Parts: sequence; C-alpha cells; structure tokens
Amino acid sequence: MSRQDIILEIRTEVPLGMSGLIDTMIPGGSNIRGRVARQVATYISFATIYFPSWVAVGIVLSVVVYPNFSRSMPLGFTILSGFALTGFSLFGASFFKKAQLSGSIMIVIAVVFAILPVVLFEQTKVACGILSFLCPTANFTYFITGVGTFEAAGKLISMTKLAQEEDLMDTYRLPLYIHWIFLIIHILVFPVLAFATEHFLFSTASKHRQFAVPLKADDAAVTLSGFGKT
Repeated sequence: MSRQDIILEIRTEVPLGMSGLIDTMIPGGSNIRGRVARQVATYISFATIYFPSWVAVGIVLSVVVYPNFSRSMPLGFTILSGFALTGFSLFGASFFKKAQLSGSIMIVIAVVFAILPVVLFEQTKVACGILSFLCPTANFTYFITGVGTFEAAGKLISMTKLAQEEDLMDTYRLPLYIHWIFLIIHILVFPVLAFATEHFLFSTASKHRQFAVPLKADDAAVTLSGFGKT
C-alpha cells in the first residue's frame, strides 16, 4: 500500500493548489528550487516511514525463504528496491491531476509488472532485460526468483553466473549483477524524471514572474500588474 499512499499524497496537492503555494513560499526567487525541495522532502518522508518494512521483508527473504545460500543478498536488494519504488511512485504520480485515478492506475501498473516475470509463456533474455529496466517491481521479481534458483540448486549465490546454466527453463535469466545495475539506475533516474515531468506539466512558472529584494522596508511584498483570472 506504500505506493498508493505516496501517489495519493502527491496528486492531492495539485488540485488543492498546495503544490503551487509551497513553491511560491520557498525563498530565493527560484521556482525550480521550491519544487526540488518539495520533491526531496516527500521522497525522504515516505522512505523514512516505510524503511522498517523494507528491512523486515528483506530479513524474511534472507533468513526464512532463502536461508542457506543467499548470503543475505535479498536484504540489501529489498531495501534498495524500496527506494527505487518510491522514486517510481513519484514519477508515476507526476502524470496525473486526479489523486484516485493516479493511485489506481499506478498500482495496477506496478502489480502487472511484478506478475509478468512469472506468468509469461515464453521467456527470453530480451524480455527479461526490458521488463527489469522499465519497472522496479519486475526487476525485483526477476532478482528474487533468480536467487531462488541458487537455493533450489544448492549452490552459493553468484553475481555473474546462473545457477543452472544447463537448464533450458532458465536460459532466459540474466546474471544477478545486471539487476543490481538496473536497480541503481532506477534509484537515480526516477526522482529526476518525476521532477522533470511535474515541472513541465504542472509548473506554476511564468516568464513574467520575477523575484527581487525590496529596496526599502515599506516596499510591497507582492506586486501584480496586468493580472487576469479566467
């Protein structure tokens, strides 16, 4: 439910006018600075709230589900996937104005991408790479099931080799290090895409909007000229 909470929070701000109000209250005369500050604050707040649950799930996967050969790697991957999914949620929310619509659509997208890696009739390395690159949930599913192949084979987990390279059923899998690369890309890129998308679609910036330090104490804080409302 964390993904929906984030999306609802972000999209509720737009129709209420809160995002624009927050942007204008940031000092320094920069609309971009205000938007960055708001996005970073939202990201950090939700990451802090859900961090304990990421740790708990990672511990369960490492200790209970894959106790023998995973070397606790699912713990680190789960925690980082949480950060990736937070950025993905911010990015998805940036396309919508309606909170309920954005929450429902993004939840469906995340769930579908998480299920596809285990239900596709014909798996290929290309499909595995594309799905993993596009969505953190697909990347997480491929990685966790990949760890499971080492557990089933009774082998120590390897970042560069497959557990059962001779098994035709697993020839579509990618080495685990590739999923780590995708994960780092998700963590770094999705927050930037979220900011860029919201800035271009819903920015309150105007070429006629200017900031200046008042010359005198009794100067007006805000001056409107040629202002109209439709």
